[in-house]
Amino acid sequence: MTAYSVYIPSSPEQNRSLSDAPRFVVDGFSWPAFFLGPLWCVFRRTWLALSIWISAAGAVAAAAFWSHISETGLILIAGLLLLVFAEEANLILRRSLERRGMRLVDHVIAPNIEAAELRFFERWARREAAEKSSIATPTMRTASATNYGIGLFPEAGG
Repeated sequence: MTAYSVYIPSSPEQNRSLSDAPRFVVDGFSWPAFFLGPLWCVFRRTWLALSIWISAAGAVAAAAFWSHISETGLILIAGLLLLVFAEEANLILRRSLERRGMRLVDHVIAPNIEAAELRFFERWARREAAEKSSIATPTMRTASATNYGIGLFPEAGG
């Protein structure tokens, strides 16, 4: 099972059609980010992460050039940087979505993205129905003889 974080636009004008709006972000390691780091950043529009990735790659290349690190050491360092980036890639994507004005609305656990979408929309529909029914029939608390407990006074100052 995979865990997904669900983000939707926070402003109503951005959220015209809910079916087009949600973004599902996988929690955990990102294989595409491991193998295709810069392309992953471009595809996901995480420009800050792309600039950091390019800076880190340049720093490793410069350090290898000036310190005469062996090829094995350079491969180990680059592999370690790739592992760290792939582990944090989805966190970077979530932060990028939040900076773009999207908000976290749900966490879904499902075997694949289609099942996650189905579970999210089912829960969303249930919440919408519950909100509409609670607005239509407001409940009022009334004072009764059984309400006289510690901290349960029927009126202020009583």
